[in-house]
Amino acid sequence: MASHTLKGVVVSNAARNTAVVEVVRRKKHLRYNKYISVSKRYKAHTDEYIPINSVAVIAQTRPMSSQKRWRVVSYEKPKSEIIEGAVDMAAENNEQADNSKNI
Repeated sequence: MASHTLKGVVVSNAARNTAVVEVVRRKKHLRYNKYISVSKRYKAHTDEYIPINSVAVIAQTRPMSSQKRWRVVSYEKPKSEIIEGAVDMAAENNEQADNSKNI
């Protein structure tokens, strides 16, 4: 039996071993035939810390608690953290280059 998976954004990680993932779906209105964004929050089990604004893939699993029926399968760090890391690395490289010029 294939497990049901969803993809969403982590909006909270305050609880221990739990991440709240918000999944946004597009739904067509029956009368007006326009598409509406519908969002739902799922509490998912995780053993590691997942930063807020990360994109997470969650899969349906056995009940972990009264509200947790999902687990985090994988996640990607938010783009801002990746960019900040690259900026920090660039700053370190510049400092090393400046130090080598002073020698």
